[in-house]
Amino acid sequence: MCIRDSLYKDWWCFLIAPLEQKLITNKISPNFLTVLSLFFSILTAVLYFYGLIFLASIFLLAGSTFDMLDGRIARMTNSQSDIGSFLDSVLDRLCESVIMVGIFLFYYPNPFSIILMFAAIFSLTVSYVKSAADNLGLKSNVGLMQRADRVVYLGIGAVSYTHLTLPTKRIV
Repeated sequence: MCIRDSLYKDWWCFLIAPLEQKLITNKISPNFLTVLSLFFSILTAVLYFYGLIFLASIFLLAGSTFDMLDGRIARMTNSQSDIGSFLDSVLDRLCESVIMVGIFLFYYPNPFSIILMFAAIFSLTVSYVKSAADNLGLKSNVGLMQRADRVVYLGIGAVSYTHLTLPTKRIV
């Protein structure tokens, strides 16, 4: 079941529960899902770079879903490991960074790219603070803009972009 830390996450957990059960039934490794989320993040970055905003947002959601499922399935199947946790943590930061680079390159040299640079920095900072707090045994699953929230806001922002008048690139 979903951990109650985000309205978006709770709602999405409800929607993907059948997929979760299918993955468990087929004995799909949580580490495979972690790597799959990186693959989707790279595709997402490329799609953002080429200005395929709506499609990129779909891939963002798919990749984030696999990222959510890896830990959930590891816990449900009692297959958690330090290596899996480390891999998930490192690839989470890499996924967010790759996606932000794709969006940054899409907007560059528009001044909006500066906002994206700060968004990337703060995104990584939030993750680091959570990790540092966890290492010290402090409660860190609180606050604004946790990963699920960032994904939702990025997706909504990206789809909303298609209705703005900022300059766009043409697909090469």
